[in-house]
Amino acid sequence: MLFSLFFFCNSCAGVEKSDRTDAVAAIFLTENYRSSSFMHGFDASMVYEIEENGGVYRDKNGNASDIFGLLKKYGVNWIRLRLWHTPDMDDVNLSGHNDLARTVEIARRIKDSGLGFLLDIHFSDTWADPGNQKYPAAWDSVSSVEELKNLVSDYTAHVLTSLKEVPPDMVQLGNEINPGFLVTASGAASVEDFAKISCSSYKSDETVKNFMEVYYSASETVRKICPDAKIMVHLSSDKGESLRWWFQKFKKIDFDVIGISYYPFENHGTQKELEQNIAELKANFNKDVVVVETSWAWTTGWKDEKTNVFYTEQEKAGAEKLTELRTSGGTAAATKYGQKAVLASIIESCKRAGGIGVFYWGGDWISCDNVLSSWENQALFDFEGKITPAAEAFLEN
Repeated sequence: MLFSLFFFCNSCAGVEKSDRTDAVAAIFLTENYRSSSFMHGFDASMVYEIEENGGVYRDKNGNASDIFGLLKKYGVNWIRLRLWHTPDMDDVNLSGHNDLARTVEIARRIKDSGLGFLLDIHFSDTWADPGNQKYPAAWDSVSSVEELKNLVSDYTAHVLTSLKEVPPDMVQLGNEINPGFLVTASGAASVEDFAKISCSSYKSDETVKNFMEVYYSASETVRKICPDAKIMVHLSSDKGESLRWWFQKFKKIDFDVIGISYYPFENHGTQKELEQNIAELKANFNKDVVVVETSWAWTTGWKDEKTNVFYTEQEKAGAEKLTELRTSGGTAAATKYGQKAVLASIIESCKRAGGIGVFYWGGDWISCDNVLSSWENQALFDFEGKITPAAEAFLEN
């Protein structure tokens, strides 16, 4: 079960510190980056595929625009990209074929735009989240902890070396690893076969030990190749007690920053609980905290035939949890200005609790020819590709 690590890789080996972007310098090149500028982040993992298939991002007036330049005008200073090991590029039902080559290309544009770059390595050929943590198919034959450690270390080194000309300013190893990391093989092996290797449960000293060893193989590699990097662990938000338990269990692992996902329409607690989680994690573990994934819908309608994640039921469930937004006079309706109010309120909550950043997830995932979207009504661009008012929340908060 490998762990989600964020490396604030301000420079990989061989890259001079003077080459760091202003966005990175403003936040991390101080003696105490805890008091530095807030991270206004945007996950742009779908951009390559959308543009490749004719999708166009537009400003509020409908003019075609470079998405990174446009987001920067709205106050975005960090971009996040997920990386899959060997995605099936022929699977038309699998959106987001984010292999290393595509990641390098988009990273160049991020750097050219002067934005901070967060690399999210899933260590899987597909989505890694609380319900899915599969080994890359290329690793199916792994049979020992030692072998897995070597594979993880070698792959991490390969990725960071491939990005040496456009180094990530932050690297995340694994994604939402609450249930584990590298838990199951993508082939025929069962969960039980891999439990002792990947630590798919925390019930024994053996699994804890194995997790520590595999995780260390990744973090050690990052420390060597990107010595200025910070490392972040990413969990999906949960009750505070569960999050505290997790980090207490693995408090000896090598990391610097805690990242959590917070989707109000999911089982992620109330907005007040989000604030409590951030404040308690920061205080109890002496780590900075980032809301590294969040979103809200601007409509409950749809454009393509793919089923969306967010409907009226999600709107109702989320509104009941956004108590701080309600009392401040905002609206949690699934409208364009409701989307703005929710994002602004989550940013405010993160700041009040002492967090250092918020990243919007799926903001780029519009639908276009050959690309269907289950997130189209939660994107920060409408069905015509025009940026929604919600982007103003970054500029104003």
